[in-house]
Amino acid sequence: MILMNRLLIFTGFLIFSFQVGLGQPINDACVSAIHIPSTEDFCSPIAGFSNVNATPTPGLENTCLTNFTSEVWFTFIPVTPAAIIQVFGEINNQGTLNSPVVTVYDNCNSLDQVGCNSASLESNIAEVVVGDLIIGQVYYIAVDGQFGDQGTFTLCIDGFIPPPSPESDCDKAVVLCDKSPFFIESLVGAGDDIDEVSPQDCIREEFASSWYKWTCEESGTLAFTLTPNDYIPGFESDDLDFAVYELPGGLNDCGGKRLIRCMASGANQNEPFSAWQICNGPTGLSESSADATELPGCQPGNDNFVAAINMEAGRSYALLVNNFSQSGLGFSISFSGTGTFLGPSPAFDIEAVQAFECDKTIIFTDESEALTDSIVSYAWNFGAGAEPIFANTTGPHNVVYESFGDKRVALTVESSRGCIVTEILDIYVEPCCRDTTNLAVEATAQPQICPETSTGVIFANGIAGDPGYSYSLNGVDFQPSTTFPGLDPGAYTVYVQDIKGCTNETMIIVDEADEFSVDIGDTIYVDLGETVPITAVLVPNILPTGVSWDVTSDACPSDSEFLTFSGDQISDLLNPVALPRGTTTFTIEIVNDDGCITTDDVVMITSGEGSVFIPNIITANNDNLNDHLMVFGGIAVDEVEFFKVFDRWGGLLFEASNFSAARGQDETQFGWNGSIPGSNELVAPGVYTYVAKVYFVDCSTHTFTGTVTVIR
Repeated sequence: MILMNRLLIFTGFLIFSFQVGLGQPINDACVSAIHIPSTEDFCSPIAGFSNVNATPTPGLENTCLTNFTSEVWFTFIPVTPAAIIQVFGEINNQGTLNSPVVTVYDNCNSLDQVGCNSASLESNIAEVVVGDLIIGQVYYIAVDGQFGDQGTFTLCIDGFIPPPSPESDCDKAVVLCDKSPFFIESLVGAGDDIDEVSPQDCIREEFASSWYKWTCEESGTLAFTLTPNDYIPGFESDDLDFAVYELPGGLNDCGGKRLIRCMASGANQNEPFSAWQICNGPTGLSESSADATELPGCQPGNDNFVAAINMEAGRSYALLVNNFSQSGLGFSISFSGTGTFLGPSPAFDIEAVQAFECDKTIIFTDESEALTDSIVSYAWNFGAGAEPIFANTTGPHNVVYESFGDKRVALTVESSRGCIVTEILDIYVEPCCRDTTNLAVEATAQPQICPETSTGVIFANGIAGDPGYSYSLNGVDFQPSTTFPGLDPGAYTVYVQDIKGCTNETMIIVDEADEFSVDIGDTIYVDLGETVPITAVLVPNILPTGVSWDVTSDACPSDSEFLTFSGDQISDLLNPVALPRGTTTFTIEIVNDDGCITTDDVVMITSGEGSVFIPNIITANNDNLNDHLMVFGGIAVDEVEFFKVFDRWGGLLFEASNFSAARGQDETQFGWNGSIPGSNELVAPGVYTYVAKVYFVDCSTHTFTGTVTVIR
């Protein structure tokens, strides 16, 4: 039997999640925000971030909550005009932060708010959709707990091209003109017309809905996937239902709509989640499905998807999305299939007056086409560093970029029938660094906190040049954050780059942590039942914050006391007395003020057989001196199960059972006096045999056999 015994947990647990020891998180301040490298379907590891021990930012105005108490910071650079940001707190034991709040700012100086939202008490998910973003600009995210809560959380970001705000009535439905994916932050209400869905249809009634319409341009298949915003694989999420209609008379024929697909599958009442999990989460049209309708509940054969449709050119269609759960949360949608939607085709040409270089003029000329209805509005987004950043006329537009690098330019056009389509083009603006630049960089390093951990940190700061700095440790991958956490000890080159493309560098050393170790000795051989003092030797010789012991033994019973302590102070816990029973491993764990952990163990191997003594000669003359053959044992012996003596022909002369082997036991009851059974007559002098089965205090047994000589 292997016994695991956890003893004396004297201190709390250590949390590492982009966090230094037990102190403040690395991203406790806006200027040291952790940079999210991508806004295309990014999600951190589950519970990958933490605001434990974070502190409030001075002067930060309150937004979605009463006050900020422990916010942590992140940066992102959008590559699309909109993004959805989600913070998942404590959900089914995934993360520990309750009531998260997420706020988006456009800089670290004035901290102008771009968007904000807090989680409902039911969902523990905070999500915010931010639009009208300047492509390529650095934005800042603050995450906190609404009521001062601290804990771990998951952060997700995904960029998209935003559609108009959702409408809950068919006649006001958003017109889709291409198959770009998009997110909807929230679904609330059923609109003005509450009788748009027939009670005979599978959806039966609108609760929290949104309508979309489109006209097919090129015939082909259409499939899509709707995903609830609170969907986490393996856990119950919002129940999304939907219906697809054909509009025989065109986009405005809501009164004549004809139902062609209906999907309402979901939970089976009074059944566990595992019984209907297949009908939970993502739903939509699928080219691998064959059914046209799935009724409420989760019937045999349901999979939460119905068959894709075959669109015909010139025909119009409508989609109703209904959040049956009425949580207030929205959804995302992505399209597939060979058919296309009818809409304008935004396009533009780019021409450099002198060169594609910062501080030089670049001309953008509209080349959009609209074959069915005219374009009534234009929205240009030239991206970060552009002058101007936005424009709302056809153009051409003369644009000067004050900064170099990869740029994304977006042109959004709207047609007379409400069709909105966006074209995004990537360009590269060459550096325009002057030879006279005085750009420099200074850096400081925080040493490694714990030995053999990646806990070093470098802090960088740009000087002079043209501010709007970015930083790198390899000269290739630059980030806006001034902080580089999670580093091993060693020499690093810190690079700075300004908006003109000028660069400079400096060297910095991340020092190793001071030695932190504990030693409690090597393997020890111990007589079973004996105690052994343990002394923990610490380097450095400073009392730690916490001490705990683990004991692993093949002994029994399970309630054995393996360690005793002289008191409950830290110094007492470092010097216990061990009572090993069988082969026992004692492991000590030490935690210091920085939250570093070090361990050591000692193995103690015990033996008890040498503590048993059985005489090999008795006198058997009743002179009270060596008259009895007896099993004697030390403190290692628990009990003698039986003791038997035989003559040379195997005849049983004596038997005793279940007695202590300690000296002082009643020899007349548990020892053989050399007599013949049933009489007081003594046996003849000679050699006799014995057998004894002995139990030891570690629950092991051993059978002893031997001979005894009887003399007069």
